[in-house]
Amino acid sequence: MNSFPIEASAQLVLQLVRRWLETDNNYEKVDKIIFNLFQPQEETSYCKWVQSAFPLPTTLSYDVEGITC
Repeated sequence: MNSFPIEASAQLVLQLVRRWLETDNNYEKVDKIIFNLFQPQEETSYCKWVQSAFPLPTTLSYDVEGITC
């Protein structure tokens, strides 16, 4: 069975979540977004792409399912 490529999936999901947060002030309605990842490859891909979707100053880092990116 073929599955959707992990890299493309991570990029797509992060971009969609970013757009949703920017729509109708949705960012004011949530405190936290949790991405439930199951495979190490998913963690790697999300860590790779999260900075492009949600840029942070270099003094901060992300916590993705307990994995610091």
